[in-house]
Amino acid sequence: MLRKKVASKFLSIREASFKDLFRIVKIERQNFSKPWGFSGFSAELLKKDNLFLVAEIDGNVVGYIVCWILFDEAYIANIAVDINYQGMGIGSRLMESLFDVLSSKEIKRCTLEVRVSNVRAQKLYNKFGFKVVGIRKKMYHDGEDGFVMEAIIPEKINLKEVCYEGRGDHPKVDGK
Repeated sequence: MLRKKVASKFLSIREASFKDLFRIVKIERQNFSKPWGFSGFSAELLKKDNLFLVAEIDGNVVGYIVCWILFDEAYIANIAVDINYQGMGIGSRLMESLFDVLSSKEIKRCTLEVRVSNVRAQKLYNKFGFKVVGIRKKMYHDGEDGFVMEAIIPEKINLKEVCYEGRGDHPKVDGK
């Protein structure tokens, strides 16, 4: 089936809330044979040191990402998109938003695990600079191995620095 990209004006990314749980669990069950349940996602909403974002179209949650933060590192614990919205760039938008937040928090690197057979997800992760750095043998309940992937989070561009470049009135140079 031919899929189109979702226009940016129709898709929004925001922090998840308890009211999103039914949709999140439904999407989780569509995508995983051993899905997280309500209690798992509820616990994620209560944690302070993580990011839990949802993608929304017309008030309807169509995807989510859960990321744990420890000091200057991040770990993507879960990401999924409603099967009816896959292939439309929603996973990419979730990753972009996540990387923006991680960069603003000065997180240096991000890791995740993905099934060896999940080539589609690996392509998404590769797009964001993830590289395979290891393998976990029989990581999944069915005995499948998982790739450990890692990416370096690009630093946010300091627009003030860029705007002053070449003007001779740079605050660091002039001491202003």
